[in-house]
Amino acid sequence: MTSAQRSMCSVLMQHMGRFYENPENERRFREWKERRNNPATDLMPAAPSGCRQLAGKRLTANLTASRTFSS
Repeated sequence: MTSAQRSMCSVLMQHMGRFYENPENERRFREWKERRNNPATDLMPAAPSGCRQLAGKRLTANLTASRTFSS
């Protein structure tokens, strides 16, 4: 880490410390975050891939390829 990066980290930590000293800031941040979370626009978790469905079985590259291309 360069001295400039260390300096930026130090300044940022000082600002964060001052921000969290005031409980009102933390409350406003939580409210902002709750307003920002929107289930209509947030991404859903990805569906599991087909090769993960065989839990506990080890798939070789050949078996995986044959399953992929035989479908």
